[in-house]
Amino acid sequence: MPHNHQVRDFMHKHFPHMKVGTPLTETVDLLREFAITGTPVMDANKNLKGFVSEQDCIRVLISASYFCDTTLKVDDVMNNEPLSVSPDMGLIDLAQQMVHEKPKIYPVVEDGKVIGVISRSDVMAALGQSLKSCVPI
Repeated sequence: MPHNHQVRDFMHKHFPHMKVGTPLTETVDLLREFAITGTPVMDANKNLKGFVSEQDCIRVLISASYFCDTTLKVDDVMNNEPLSVSPDMGLIDLAQQMVHEKPKIYPVVEDGKVIGVISRSDVMAALGQSLKSCVPI
């Protein structure tokens, strides 16, 4: 694997996501259906508006399920200031960032639009493959 690999080389261009205003129950269903820990929340123009994780949902579901609050939307639980990465970011730079930051999945944003996602698992797989091949990244 050459030294100059970028996020765009390993990101997923097709990914599940939430639209602003989606009911919390649908958000939970999507996370479970795709067995993912989180997903970007976007508007109709693919602008990143937030990120919602299982942890965000569980935190709110504790009281919502007790009080049968069915009015909650993804907007009520999402992180409004999510970390995101550029598709041009180096994979090693992202790996180093992941050591210090919490997210397991990062939205990949270009010109203000979400164009993909990349996960810790994707980065770990790329680094592991590099190690198997004995080719420095």
